[in-house]
Amino acid sequence: MPSPHNQASPARGGFTLIEVIFALMILTVGILAVATLSATSIWQTRRGDDLTNSALAASQVLDGVAVLPFDSVPVGSYVDTVSFGPANYIVEWTVTDMSDSLAAGDGQIKRILALSGGGITQTNAEQYELFIFDPGSP
Repeated sequence: MPSPHNQASPARGGFTLIEVIFALMILTVGILAVATLSATSIWQTRRGDDLTNSALAASQVLDGVAVLPFDSVPVGSYVDTVSFGPANYIVEWTVTDMSDSLAAGDGQIKRILALSGGGITQTNAEQYELFIFDPGSP
């Protein structure tokens, strides 16, 4: 009578088909997650660049208005296109006289409200505000 220790046990030398399928599914999910994250990261970086350039476009326009003599800044609405790199940004600004509504003393105050947007990702307009003051005669 043969001993139980002498019987050949089935050899297990590799992976079963089920194990390989599960491993491939887990690997596929991981690769898809990394690919999605990469695409989102690229889009967010481009959008951040557009927001920065939009702010620079508004700043360029507002700085140009701020250096003008107070009387040469006319009340009204204006539009300009500013280019940064491969994209154009539209800056709309409105100059209003706020002297009557704010306590300016003997001086005058003008408010410049700028909206800037556009770029490669067509970012929504961001709002920027500048007040200029003329203290009046000494």
